[in-house]
Amino acid sequence: MRVTCIGIIRFAPINDPFQIYFEKSVLPGNTDFFIRSQKLEFRKADYTDSHRLLNFYVENRNHLSPWEPERSDHFYTLGYWQEQMQNRRAEMQEGRGVYFVAVDDSDKVVAVCNLTNIVRGVFQAGYMGYAVAEAYQGKGIMKALCECVVKYAFEELKLNRLMSNYLPHNERSGNLLKSLGFEQEGYAKRYLKIHGRWQDHILTARVNPARFNE
Repeated sequence: MRVTCIGIIRFAPINDPFQIYFEKSVLPGNTDFFIRSQKLEFRKADYTDSHRLLNFYVENRNHLSPWEPERSDHFYTLGYWQEQMQNRRAEMQEGRGVYFVAVDDSDKVVAVCNLTNIVRGVFQAGYMGYAVAEAYQGKGIMKALCECVVKYAFEELKLNRLMSNYLPHNERSGNLLKSLGFEQEGYAKRYLKIHGRWQDHILTARVNPARFNE
């Protein structure tokens, strides 16, 4: 196994500090993205995570619903997530998307971060989406996972830019993206149908600095 240290992040409530030690590992038969800490594990999602992702969305249904499209009852079934993970595996194999999870020491998914709609050619860009469990809000976990994913997108996938959009009243999301170096590029009216109605979105992006001279 080849392991390379690529950084350290400190996060957690003030009364319970801990660290994440980034490790980029190549694991036989597994993944080229695996990060450990004392209490968390960041990695690419796979088919075996179907039940973990189901539990994440069931447990956080009310918490996430204001920020997501309306979901059918089928969304909250194991069958849906097994099919979804098969589709995502195909997306990853074809280079159209990459899906990441944060798993705690009780083997529960506590955050997700996804790279989707990746387009190569003259575009070399994709979109980043994310969500964190209600119980883990404000602990820095979402930022830590997103930082790893941005690093992966720029250094491993060599993307030129990442885009991420958020609802104007979602201050947490706006502050997160700003802290990650995303800059506002526009304002789209009635951009997506979220929580049952068409809603405006603030459009942001971050450009890969390693490609500035191309």
